[in-house]
Amino acid sequence: MFEEYNEMFRKVIELAEAYYKAECTKETYESTIDFDALEDLKKDIEEKALEDYLDKLDYEVIKVLQTIMYIGRDGIDEKDISPQQIYERAREYFDSRGWHEDKMIEIYLMTEKFPLVNYLKDGFKLLKISI
Repeated sequence: MFEEYNEMFRKVIELAEAYYKAECTKETYESTIDFDALEDLKKDIEEKALEDYLDKLDYEVIKVLQTIMYIGRDGIDEKDISPQQIYERAREYFDSRGWHEDKMIEIYLMTEKFPLVNYLKDGFKLLKISI
């Protein structure tokens, strides 16, 4: 499922991991000392790199990624249906709610989620998508 997107999935995971690590570093330092401005800048750079890459993707890919993200976040794992059916049901739900005309709003809804990389990895695992 979604083999044609595997390269994009890998790149998004790579960028989301970098952003996650930068954010984790920030959280660690903020709890112990004044946060160094360079660490904050690194987080901002990683976040921008992720957003810029997502913005270059086709809107359909963003919808696929967002659906996978929510499947991973919510742990949707129905034993009686296939991974394809899990995806299709989730996607039908999101399609029925409608998507924002501005792709950047959907991108923001993804990148605002701190553990985005974990949600995506969990979604890939639940859907048995190998990347």
